[in-house]
Amino acid sequence: MKCNKEDVLTKSVPFLSVIFFALFPILALYAHNAGQLVLSQLLMPVVFSLTLSAIIFFLWFAILKNILQASIVTVLFLVVFWNYGLLYSGIVRTLNLKHWHLIPLLFFIYLHIAYFVTKINRQKTLFDLNAILFFPVTLLIVFNLITIFPAEYKKLRTEGSIYSINGLGSKSTAIKNYPDIYIIICDEYASLKTIREEWGYDNSAFANFLKDKGFFVAENSKARFNQTTWNISCLLNLNYITGPVDQETFLNFIYDPESIGGSEAYSRLIKIDDNERFQKINSNILMNYLKSHGYQIVILEGLSQYYTPFHIQNADISFSYQDVNKSDKYNFLMDAFYMELIRKSILLPFDILFTLDQNYGVNYAGTKYVFNYLETEKKHLDRPKFTYAHILCPHVPFIFDRKGNYVSPIDADDQHDGKFIAAKNTVNEAYLEQYIYVTNEIEKIVNHNILKTSAVNPIIILQCDHGPRPISVYLKDKTNSFRIFNAVYFPDRDYHNIYDSIAPVNTLRVVLNKYFGESYKMLEEK
Repeated sequence: MKCNKEDVLTKSVPFLSVIFFALFPILALYAHNAGQLVLSQLLMPVVFSLTLSAIIFFLWFAILKNILQASIVTVLFLVVFWNYGLLYSGIVRTLNLKHWHLIPLLFFIYLHIAYFVTKINRQKTLFDLNAILFFPVTLLIVFNLITIFPAEYKKLRTEGSIYSINGLGSKSTAIKNYPDIYIIICDEYASLKTIREEWGYDNSAFANFLKDKGFFVAENSKARFNQTTWNISCLLNLNYITGPVDQETFLNFIYDPESIGGSEAYSRLIKIDDNERFQKINSNILMNYLKSHGYQIVILEGLSQYYTPFHIQNADISFSYQDVNKSDKYNFLMDAFYMELIRKSILLPFDILFTLDQNYGVNYAGTKYVFNYLETEKKHLDRPKFTYAHILCPHVPFIFDRKGNYVSPIDADDQHDGKFIAAKNTVNEAYLEQYIYVTNEIEKIVNHNILKTSAVNPIIILQCDHGPRPISVYLKDKTNSFRIFNAVYFPDRDYHNIYDSIAPVNTLRVVLNKYFGESYKMLEEK
């Protein structure tokens, strides 16, 4: 019986070792980003990695005729395969090597190690080597599952929950013919003051265009945070998710958390995790309220390019940037999780096959689609419509010129290096090109479509979620990332409750008070 157990162990450890080394890189990346991903994204890379591992293992087994030896050299292959990106980034900093230098060198080293493994004939030694590889990776797998399970449970627990604030919906229907409502968010679009001070660009012609159309332009509006999910979860729930936060404190929390670690502000902010913000957006007060008043909900969402868990629950019509994958023209596009796995692996240099500027392609196609939808949508007469469009532009990547043409993107390290980047004129110039493109598109939407396609003159809110941030461009004043563009159109052009510094959450409170008979007080704006 003892021999049978030892035989089973001897045979199972090498197989499990290969399987676990195939799974670990994928689970590790997923665990690190669990709040921003969904489990279905694991399927494709897991199947690929297991299939690749099986092929390599059985090839080596056919050559070596020894399970233990085949397992060791397969694991070594997987280590090289899934860590190539890390090896490459480390080596190129010190040595001037290209992919076509490094890959043959790594395979040369790998084959020599495999040769030495074949010279080990003692089965006990081979089993011990397998065990040395097996037990650490097993612990790593367990640690990652410990991270993943609570995150997935939290998603299930919060899914479908409805957030509310006192009194919302307490009024009966106040107006029979509700106006269509448009909220158009242009991500990272600079305020009039910011674009003038930081870029020397005068965008007053756009503001005057809107004013001529009957808009109120709040030129001193600010957001409480300079991060998208923080501000959008506040906007769509008509309330702040934290108390007042000093701008410098929030900047440090995002970009240099160690500087405020242990402080009361840090403890308060760290509790508002990704999952909570995502769920507040997915099931939000505003759309729940409008749905209960008979509105058709149209969602055009760009955030899914970076955050997969966005699935706004009350949407009647929904478009995500990732939906461009379903068209024949863009069916080569992958999501960011898959692309990050590719960038970590030995597939990194094969950009012709895998089109490594996937984010650029998704952003380009998705942005074009949303603008085209808003410019060409047809009039709806059966019931009021709420359209929420989050356009991920002029946010990075910088791929549009001012006429909307695709341009070669600036190196990704210059756009997302995780720090306050040094002054780079090319980056700021690229941002301005996209800024002008977005401005022109919004003019088209307002001028040629929105005001003409609604049965009742619509409410239009044009905003950005935050201003340009120091991680994307060079800013002389980092607090300009809190200044936002905020313009409002009311059918009766009566703006006596709107003021020059009104915050986004208060803009929507005014809308509900004015058109739905609610009675909400303005919130503190800092």
